[in-house]
Amino acid sequence: MPVIQIATPFNIDIEFETAEFNKRILAYFIDFILLVLYMFSILYLLYGGFRVGEGSKGLVLIVLVIPTLFYTTASEILLNGQTIGKKLFQIKVISLNGVEATPGQFLLRWFLRFYE
Repeated sequence: MPVIQIATPFNIDIEFETAEFNKRILAYFIDFILLVLYMFSILYLLYGGFRVGEGSKGLVLIVLVIPTLFYTTASEILLNGQTIGKKLFQIKVISLNGVEATPGQFLLRWFLRFYE
């Protein structure tokens, strides 16, 4: 497993193990499946099926789109750096200095995810 070493001002190296690629992909896949299940269940509850063209677009925006967009950021902030998929595979997002990431760092990660 790859290890990252960070030098501190006190000449002490801190080592962190990075998550394996297959664990990251599986955690992302589980989160994706949860989001798809959420979207289908909300569409079914709102419209009695999967017909999206009817009804209020504002309701769809509030109930479907916004939670889907902010799922990763909200769950990482509320679950201390983990989504449900990451929690299953024991992966955690931390800051570069080894402490828990701040909400601003989570928001920056979310914003830059669109550019990856």
